[in-house]
Amino acid sequence: MRILMVGAGAVGQVLTHHLEKTKSIEVTYLVRPGRKAQLTQLKLLNARTDELHVRERPAVLETGARLPPFDTVILAVRADQVDEAAQVIESLPSVTRIASASAGSDDVARLRARFPGRQVVQIVPLFLAFPDGDAIRWWTPPLARTLVTWEGDEAARPFAEELVKPIVAGGLPAMSVRALGTARECLYAAGLPVLACFELAGWDTGRLGRDRELRALAAQGAKEALRTVGGGRWMFAVAPGTLVRLVLRAAPLLSQRTQAMWRVHGPKIGAQTRAQLDGFIARGASDGHAEALTELRRRLA
Repeated sequence: MRILMVGAGAVGQVLTHHLEKTKSIEVTYLVRPGRKAQLTQLKLLNARTDELHVRERPAVLETGARLPPFDTVILAVRADQVDEAAQVIESLPSVTRIASASAGSDDVARLRARFPGRQVVQIVPLFLAFPDGDAIRWWTPPLARTLVTWEGDEAARPFAEELVKPIVAGGLPAMSVRALGTARECLYAAGLPVLACFELAGWDTGRLGRDRELRALAAQGAKEALRTVGGGRWMFAVAPGTLVRLVLRAAPLLSQRTQAMWRVHGPKIGAQTRAQLDGFIARGASDGHAEALTELRRRLA
């Protein structure tokens, strides 16, 4: 398998590290102009074991370079960058398969519409990773598995299953699933207002846990967002406000490394958070249920 990894951030480096352990897989990074000079040495630090892995001279191309054939492209970018990153696929053979590893809730649908007939899957990274000095610090929480979903397209199922095998062989817990569907949308809907409030609290879990106003906004925002995705049919929506409040009150109990990750990672996804909020606001405005989401968006502006 010849893979073009679009993006060499934390997610892209962790996935590449595990994929490259399989000798039959070659991974090449594609990065923005000027970034190649910064990637002569990549360092990954496993936060659970303190093991440091150094990758010398990885294969790197810059945007604009002529691309050799690749059978697989993985978009390891933010959700708000997927459309721009997907432009590279247009110059590759029509048989090139596509995997999105962003946090977007509709990546697969958008990519399938843009590239009809292609095999498209979604990678849902369930590991935590963030820059720490000149290294990427990462770890996988207990019981968590990175998911590769073919979202109901049976033609893409072999691709998802083929992609999972080297990831698992490389030591990263992963599994393929048919679809995440409404469950994933509900998780995004409930989690996005919490993330917005976390940013408004300055990524300070102590402040977040103490601020009743922010907790109330997050709880109401979760209700509104869940309503737009039909969350009332899902078990989580039985009492989203109560559950969100409990989660936020427990925020100060997060481990130090989790808090450290969000202080670094959170500001980098600000544009993504705002874009996704705009999407839920647009969906909720039709029935007048976006007051809290609108207020969160106003404050983030």
